[in-house]
Amino acid sequence: MDDHENARYVSSMNGTANTSSSTPPVESKLPRGAHAGSLEVNLAHWQAHVSQLADIAQRARDWQGIEPSATGEFTTQTDEHVYLQLPAVSLVKRPNTANDRLFNGGSVPEYVGPRILGAPTAGTYDTNQSAPTPTDIGTLVVTDQRFLFQGSMQVLDWPLSTLGAFSHCANRPWTELLGADDQLVSRLVYSAEQSDEVRFCFDLALAVFAGARNEFASAVERAYRQALVTKPGTKRH
Repeated sequence: MDDHENARYVSSMNGTANTSSSTPPVESKLPRGAHAGSLEVNLAHWQAHVSQLADIAQRARDWQGIEPSATGEFTTQTDEHVYLQLPAVSLVKRPNTANDRLFNGGSVPEYVGPRILGAPTAGTYDTNQSAPTPTDIGTLVVTDQRFLFQGSMQVLDWPLSTLGAFSHCANRPWTELLGADDQLVSRLVYSAEQSDEVRFCFDLALAVFAGARNEFASAVERAYRQALVTKPGTKRH
């Protein structure tokens, strides 16, 4: 978990009254009970965050995914484990740029916890549109061998062995993929409420594929332990 994520939960606890010269204390400008309300909100966010990290940490080391009987009509390949089947995912296509972060199949992105800060924007790449629309809507499937998008107009399949680029957006609920032969980047947009689970499944799949599940699980456990010490209202020495 990065410093920005920690700050999300404790920033309101870091402020202190300015006692210098003629500047009035910050507290004097706030309604009575405002600080208590802020603490309650931050504490609720922290509790939800820690609870979800605890669940993810428990599954990171040995969870084998969705039971085959629960995957519906989706047909798995030999020794394939399905971690996620998520409907109502929007597909957005945009040009590939030099700034896209390449994913090396031999490395694993470290899990850094939830990073959703605001409402999503989604749709086709068009700088002249204030509210662009998706090119397709369908089901996202994440396995330890491939990522798939099963839309109403197209089916896209990204084998992990040929994945060219992979990136979670830092402050919006979407993940971008680029296959080895793709000319356009595929942006998969999900809801902010689903973001933590979706990203965990993506990252777990990559870790398992790369043979680095233990390292990934250790990173998740570190994120959980670090979250425990960021409880709002707790003084840090």
